[in-house]
Amino acid sequence: PGSDGMRLGKTVRKAMAVIIAAALGASLFTFNLQSYGDDTVTLSVSGQAELQSGLEEAASSGLKTIINIEGDIEVTGDANSENMIIVPAGADVLIRSDGAEPRTISQSVAFKYESTKKHGLIEVNGKLELKNIIINSNDLGRNILVRNKASLTLGDGCRVINGAETYHSSTGSGVYVEDANRRADTASLTIEEGAEVSHNTSSGMGGSGASGAGVYVGKNNIFTMTGGIISDNHCVGEVTDNMERYAPGGGVCISNAQATITGGEITGNSSYAGGGGIYFSLGTLNISGDAKIYGNNSSDAPVLVANRNTLGGGIYMTGGTLNISGNASIYDNEIITGRSAGLSGLGGGIYVSAGTVNMSGGSIKNNRVEFNGNTPARTDMEIYSLLLDEYTEGCGGGVFISGGSFNMTGGEISGNSSSSLRGKESGTQGNGGGVYAGFTSDSSGSASAAEFNLYGGTITGNTASGYGNDVYIADKLIAISDEYRTAASGRTSGTFAGSPVFRVKGDPVAGEIYLPSPVTDAEYGTVKTSGKALLTVAEDISGASLGIKTAEAAEGFAVAEGTAEHPVNTGDLAGFKSLTAGYGFALLPGGTVVLSSGAGTTGKDISGAQVSVSEAVYSGKALLPAVSVYLDGKRLTEGRDIVLSYSNNIGAGTGLVTISGTGGYSGLIRKNFTIAALDINDGSIEVSEIADMFSTGKELTPVPVITNGELMLEKDRD
Repeated sequence: PGSDGMRLGKTVRKAMAVIIAAALGASLFTFNLQSYGDDTVTLSVSGQAELQSGLEEAASSGLKTIINIEGDIEVTGDANSENMIIVPAGADVLIRSDGAEPRTISQSVAFKYESTKKHGLIEVNGKLELKNIIINSNDLGRNILVRNKASLTLGDGCRVINGAETYHSSTGSGVYVEDANRRADTASLTIEEGAEVSHNTSSGMGGSGASGAGVYVGKNNIFTMTGGIISDNHCVGEVTDNMERYAPGGGVCISNAQATITGGEITGNSSYAGGGGIYFSLGTLNISGDAKIYGNNSSDAPVLVANRNTLGGGIYMTGGTLNISGNASIYDNEIITGRSAGLSGLGGGIYVSAGTVNMSGGSIKNNRVEFNGNTPARTDMEIYSLLLDEYTEGCGGGVFISGGSFNMTGGEISGNSSSSLRGKESGTQGNGGGVYAGFTSDSSGSASAAEFNLYGGTITGNTASGYGNDVYIADKLIAISDEYRTAASGRTSGTFAGSPVFRVKGDPVAGEIYLPSPVTDAEYGTVKTSGKALLTVAEDISGASLGIKTAEAAEGFAVAEGTAEHPVNTGDLAGFKSLTAGYGFALLPGGTVVLSSGAGTTGKDISGAQVSVSEAVYSGKALLPAVSVYLDGKRLTEGRDIVLSYSNNIGAGTGLVTISGTGGYSGLIRKNFTIAALDINDGSIEVSEIADMFSTGKELTPVPVITNGELMLEKDRD
């Protein structure tokens, strides 16, 4: 303050303000030169014309411009209107209300629709931030259109409501970020705490469908959500001429884009066909922090026409990479359907048809699927058209994996449910309350099986009216004769074969894993099926707790096998818990785990043992405190009777030791222990000398070197 440079900067700003005021009429604008930086101009406007003029001047001046809206603005146009308010390229603008009460920018005339053009009440070509302002299209069109290279931030108090895009494959009635065919054209959308996108509708009238009623983020673009809410948006498709329009992604559609959701809520949204909360196709979607996706649903159309299926109440994924971590939660989403379309009511929380899901934390809880239909008798043609899934309905209350891979290393899947009217009677309905792993196929005649890799986390407390309360692993392999394939579709090639891959390692917990009976050369007309479902033990699972329930109580029923790198051993048997009455497990010489009625095949259960863990004090290294385990008065020996596995055992706080029975013992115990913080006054801490420093007229903050033995303490960590 007081420097010549600062005075000169203000003089230049003052001159720019005078020039702009002279060009537009001085009475239109006021300038605040004290509250903002030297490169900021503040304007106050009222009315559509003044707002548009302010945006154009912001672009031509190159200055950051804050536009205060004085009074509500009703945007008008005529029959030839395409976009109403345009933020030009080069503009860097914050639009906000002039006081505490939010002003409204609303639409009063419908757009001129052309199939080759996109429309919006506001078209963004530059950089736009909205705060404490309501954007309301009054169900007359899309609210905001974001063009290539543009940037839109919805800040505190911004509400984007009542958009209704209804023309030709309508998408993004709230906010639409158009596809960027080149990375250089990438645009971005950011939703912050206090923002809202709600009550927008996409219906797809006259076109092929609708998606992303609240938000649509197209190819090569970036979507970031750190807070706020996306709620009560609806993709309703269209039913006309016996053709139902596809309408996935009621809240958000992410199409080959990069998306990060670390906070906020996506709730109360709905869609026909799939993805009530989010429809995700290609790209990357990261859900972490305290993000919440809940209370969304995927439902039937008003009339039952065409072969449209209801998939993914919370999230419907058709490719790309989905990462779930932190405290992210996907809960209370649902599908309730009565349609007998062959693939109805799948994945109350998440439906995965392709791509990769990595779950290292967070939770998928209390989601549900409910199938109320009565499946008709199957014909050969119907079985052919459905390929591998053959009337799978009302399955996967938490997660349904029909293709791609689901890798779980942490987190929780619990309280989910799958149900159908026929329950266990149908055999293919109401299965997999927590997770269902099955198959997928495509129109070329090829098929692939899902991969479910359970390497950590917990899957418990889920329910299924069919089979597999927590996990259901499908077992079908299907081969169709060349003659029938040709007669049905003209194809002369195609192999339909595969079993879901279910790998386990580490220390996951699964309450009930259901393994159906092997199918061998079963026939439905000209369609033959065969196959089996079993676990693959990829690494040591002695610390796991996997409840196994088999369709048959039969000696030698195959349950699991190892790999070339890790042949199953007797220690691995401690990770299995038999839920098939009268049977335990045995390891065959060839390395296959099978049901066995022989005594002691699972060892003596240690779950009722008395356990104590010695004290531990923080050292900066992994701590392995001593553990004593007593069962029936006998102390169990590590390595012979039990195996110990430690986790979360470095930082001060609560550590965990997992105790697994081995040898003549089975079962699992998890015991928390305390890691006390190290008192820095106990004499083990050394602080280096601090070198002399010269005065600079500013505050000096020397950083000493502080060590505890070989450990160097870090600022803000130790």
